[in-house]
Amino acid sequence: MERQLTENPDLKKFMVSYCSSFGGHKVDEVTKIILKKLLSNKLAGNYSWLGAKKKMSFSGLQIAEVILSAVKRNKSLVGATEKDVIDSIKNWLRHAAARYSNQWYVIVACMFIYQENFFSNYSKKNQNQEIQ
Repeated sequence: MERQLTENPDLKKFMVSYCSSFGGHKVDEVTKIILKKLLSNKLAGNYSWLGAKKKMSFSGLQIAEVILSAVKRNKSLVGATEKDVIDSIKNWLRHAAARYSNQWYVIVACMFIYQENFFSNYSKKNQNQEIQ
């Protein structure tokens, strides 16, 4: 995506226009909506705004420019500042790895519950067949 945004200015303009149409009433809310649509938590966990803690820098990416421009162009966010958007991005990136880990806990928990229900129903079905 990064290379495509660099090589194709029309794509970048389209992305800004498209992302600026996302709903929300606060800078933080709109920024999170855009980030969720553009980045997975797994990918985002590899970035911090400036590349601290052995992570890659997000601030110099074309996608960061798209997000900044889109939020500032959002019609419901008149007066949104670049600092507000950057702070929202920083916060979202900061928690990406935890969100990714939590997704796996939920998946594992769902699998466990499914297996319990499956085996419980399977046992009941076999007991009913033995009675007949």
